[in-house]
Amino acid sequence: MLERFFSRDEIRRITRSIINLPTLPTVVAKMLEMLDNPRTSAAQLGRLISSDQVLTAKVLKLANSAFYAFPQPISTVNLAVVVLGFDVVKNLVIGISVIESFSREVDGYFDVMRFWEHSIGCGVAARMLARMYGYQVSGEAFTAGLLHDIGKLVM
Repeated sequence: MLERFFSRDEIRRITRSIINLPTLPTVVAKMLEMLDNPRTSAAQLGRLISSDQVLTAKVLKLANSAFYAFPQPISTVNLAVVVLGFDVVKNLVIGISVIESFSREVDGYFDVMRFWEHSIGCGVAARMLARMYGYQVSGEAFTAGLLHDIGKLVM
């Protein structure tokens, strides 16, 4: 069936790229484990995020964005986690990790920034729809929207 759309060489290339998909970074895996524990504190999560410079910078950037309009600059990851909330931080970190992991594998013909912007937009739209229709776990909807096109990175 696939042979109608792809040559055998293309199918092999795609299959090899799926086998070689990168795994999520250790920090993200540990964070997901921590978030499964209802006793995890913002300080514990903040310490873990702080162990990764890129994640730290992006979490602080989001917390200090005009969207949150906090009256004073947020300078610690712990405070950023409190302001943003666990769900937003979790979704942001997963999204960043997935997109950055896959974008290292993508050739120059793919606009990673445009893909990232589209993914974030879909995540926000999915979360809004989930809330509008009374879905209790809107964070899952955000993640689903964020990752809905992840297969494009394999192609």
